[in-house]
Order: sequence, then C-alpha cells, then structure tokens
Amino acid sequence: MRWDNEQECQDALQRTWEEFRQRWPERTQDAYHSYRRRQGVRSASVQPQARAYVPPGMPAEAAGSVPPGVSTAPAPSAQVVVPLGGAQTGGQYSVAFGDMHMGDVGVMLNCLRECQQTVVETARMLQPRRIVLMDVGDSVAGRGVFRNQELTLILPLAAPQVLWAAWEIRRWHMALREACPEAEIVWLGVDGNHKALGENVSYMLAMVLRLFDVPWMYCGRHMVENLALSAEDPYLLRAEHGFGGSSYYPNSYAFIRGTWQSLLQADRKHAGSYIRRVVCGHTHWLNIDFSVGDDRRLDTVGGFQRQERYNLPQVTRPVGMVTYYHDGASLTVGKVMPKQATVDRDEENPTLDMENQIAAAKALLQVHEHMSEIGVIAARGVSAR
Repeated sequence: MRWDNEQECQDALQRTWEEFRQRWPERTQDAYHSYRRRQGVRSASVQPQARAYVPPGMPAEAAGSVPPGVSTAPAPSAQVVVPLGGAQTGGQYSVAFGDMHMGDVGVMLNCLRECQQTVVETARMLQPRRIVLMDVGDSVAGRGVFRNQELTLILPLAAPQVLWAAWEIRRWHMALREACPEAEIVWLGVDGNHKALGENVSYMLAMVLRLFDVPWMYCGRHMVENLALSAEDPYLLRAEHGFGGSSYYPNSYAFIRGTWQSLLQADRKHAGSYIRRVVCGHTHWLNIDFSVGDDRRLDTVGGFQRQERYNLPQVTRPVGMVTYYHDGASLTVGKVMPKQATVDRDEENPTLDMENQIAAAKALLQVHEHMSEIGVIAARGVSAR
C-alpha cells in the first residue's frame, strides 16, 4: 500500500501510534514509523518490538515462557553466573564457546581471555564434579573461506592457526585443572564452516590438543550432551555450529526453522532421547533462551573476532560464552561476557593486528619449545639413535 492518502499521511505525522492505528487499522506499526522517519520526524512513541519466531502449531503465548526447572539468571553484570540457591557444589558446569577465529587479524584476545578467566573463577567457586566445555566451531580462521581472506590473516596456513588455538585452549585447561583438581574435565568440539581449502581443521585441532594432554574429543557436525549428572533424569543439549545470518536477530529464520524441524525428526528417530536445548555459534551474537518449541530453547554464543571486512557492515555484536549449571534439581543458564571497557579496547584498538601478530609469534615459540620438551621435535643437530 502506498502512502498516497493525504489525510492518512497527515495523521501519521501528527498523531501517536495508538491514535493513528485506531483510524487506520490496516497499517502496521513498522510502516507507521518507517514513514515518519522518511519524513524526518522522530517518533516519541514506543518503537516496534523485535518479532520472535513462533514455530507452526505452537501457541503464541508460549513463545516467551520458560520451562519448569530452568532459570535464565545471569548476574546483573553478566560476568558471573550463580546457580539458584547460592553457590551449591557438586553439580555439572558446562560452557559453550566458539568462533575464536585464531589466525585472523581481528582476534579479540583480551575479551577471550577475560571470559576464560571468568569461567575459571566461577568453576573455582562452584567446585563442580564435572566440567564440560563445548566448542561449537570456527576456533581457527581457516583459509579460502571467502574471497581475499588471505588479506585478513596473520597466520595464512592452517597448521599455525591450529597450534595457536590449541595453545590458548591448553592454557585455559591448565587453569581449570588448578582451580578444580577433583573435577572431571571434558572437552568436546564440532565442525565449523571455516575450513582450510577443504581441510578439516576441527579434526586437526583435536589431534594437537591430545598431544598437549587436553582430553579433547572431536564429535563431527554436531553432538548431544547431557547437562545433568544423572543419566536417569537427563537434560539433553545438542551443540552445532549453525548457518545463515540476520541483521535483526541472533539467528537466521532458516536456521531456527531447520532446528525445530530437526528436533522433531530426532524425536521420531530416537525414542526416549528428548533434546530440550540447542546451542550454536556462527552469527557471533550472544543470546540465550530463544524459544523453538513448547519447552525447547536455542542459545547462541558470541564470537571473538572484530569485523575487519569493509564489504560488510561494521556492526558490533555481543561477545561472550553461554554457561549451564545443573545442581541436581534445576538448571541455571547464563552468559559470560567481558567488561565493556575490554570490548571497547579490542574494538577500537588501531594496532590490534600488530598486537595479534606479536601474540601469535610468542604462542608459536612456546609451542615449539613445548614440543621439543616432550620429544615431538628433535633438537637441532640431534637425531634419534
């Protein structure tokens, strides 16, 4: 419908949305605000709200409901997640992360390490029996993923990228082991879309981490993990990388619809294995508790790569990780985010690429030294006898 009715146009500029819609009910709120913006008028009334996707057959009133036994309760600063009832011990602490893009010039290393440290301190406080860390893909930048990607890489080959990522993860693992010496620590990883000209860098990362004494398991395209300690009363989560993108929502409509349909398919194929939650990455847009069914939720991790491509909008999306703590009775879902000052530091740093080059070089030197110590690399001039 075109805006060619003189009275309607005048009402749109002079009346609030509540007054306008009573006179012109066929117009949408988005169209009303869009017309006012085109005419240079700022709306004092409420702006249109984001529309949540409601799967077919799902009652609209259930779209924002929270299933029983689940609480989305991050701390006000969103830096530490405290389970319901205080710091109970003995549960399972699970962390989903991804999209680190190690090897890219725009790695937000300060943000990544601050989130890692927050996870370590939270684990130290909780003292869980089991810690599960889930990588949802794109830990390295890869190569040949998009045109002229080599111009945005400080490590253009896959092997050095994998070594840098593995060294950062090893450092994180050692800190968790020191904080929770009695806990079982499990690392799980799935494929991302950033590969190295067809090479499976996720598989390579698993092999290197095993060499570094990190109990990492490569799980392929997706995996299903029990967020609860009990196998008799499981709370199943599926982790995958995701696909598509949106300028308005944390996930694309295609991925949300596909997730809902794949969960229904899993219900038919695997009786008794009811997946209640999905966590993904890919969009670099930290978000939790998006409804994809009556009691199913979709969580998205935030990426750790600054936008450096000039052919894409220079937008900043929420950075961070998604955490789950199951104390035996309930599940607490939350976010781990860096301080805004840290985000600003990485986002606005004019020499971030040079700092990353220095950090990558130091890490690779440490990797070389470690591999020499464990006998993977022979010392110069020395051969095995």
